[in-house]
Amino acid sequence: MGSAKSNGIIPVFLSYMGCPNQCLFCSQKGVTEDDSQRSFEELDERVMTFISSRSNRSNSSEVSSRRFEIAFYGGTFTSIPEPMQEAFLRWAYRWLERGSIDSIRVSTRPDDLTVDKLQCLARYGVKTIEIGAQSFDDHTLRLNRRSYTSEDIDRAFGLLKSSPFRVGVHLMTHLYGSSEAIDAQSLSAALSYRPAFLRLHPTLVLRHTGLEGLYRERRYRPASLFEGVDGCSDALLLCRSAQTPVARMGLHIPANRVSEVVAGPYHPAFGDLVSKMADLKELIASERLVDYAGDGLDQKYREALGSHKGFFAKWFRERSREARHVRARR
Repeated sequence: MGSAKSNGIIPVFLSYMGCPNQCLFCSQKGVTEDDSQRSFEELDERVMTFISSRSNRSNSSEVSSRRFEIAFYGGTFTSIPEPMQEAFLRWAYRWLERGSIDSIRVSTRPDDLTVDKLQCLARYGVKTIEIGAQSFDDHTLRLNRRSYTSEDIDRAFGLLKSSPFRVGVHLMTHLYGSSEAIDAQSLSAALSYRPAFLRLHPTLVLRHTGLEGLYRERRYRPASLFEGVDGCSDALLLCRSAQTPVARMGLHIPANRVSEVVAGPYHPAFGDLVSKMADLKELIASERLVDYAGDGLDQKYREALGSHKGFFAKWFRERSREARHVRARR
């Protein structure tokens, strides 16, 4: 499904544009900017500023090898009315024609892809399509107001299988009505399609959402930070085993929007926490474990144990002690 990779994503947030309804957990305008009402001149300024800032930080060889990509996030791009959709694509395509960017990326739902729509995207230089699946469990999808099924996801991947697009999948853990087993099944289903990459984040309770109401009524218990990191680190290990890159772990929320998070496993360095826990889990499962206190460990693991104010220390001592006892009984 394509392998081209961008390392300079220029985001354009089209909050709720094309979305048939507001999902239970979603608060796009609460946690992101809304670029849908900006003029193309204003968006041009953003692109120029982004490219200039990256160029000023890099030497000439880095600039020449850097790839830039305009990415449309926040809505259901392929459901935006065609005239407006093509206006956004034409605007981005002009930057592509100038050679200032290398490709275009869109995010959409799995139930709104057709051959005609894919042909239109390809015609305007779109190289990456992110599918917001969130879960592959029909009951969970229904509870979270996603209004599509796992069959729709399968149908979307059937259309994309022989396409030139680089296809990514967005999954969420700890959704309302989900479970560890369902999350694991959803990840396995996503990996079976061999996507180019995954995005993965645990569910957060955001202001002005249906999920906030359920949380206030004590009908939904969000994951703790440790539970969120633990679950996502297991998922990351499976992705590593499948050689599927994870583009991002954890929902990015600007510092001035963090107050929109009511509850749940939010941390500004969530991805780093997940990556370090995954590394430590690999160590525990290996024969390289020398001492649960960290003596004799490679620097990589010592740094992980000492990071984030000792976030992993107690857990690592307990898990490594258990692993040593299991090995001693062999």
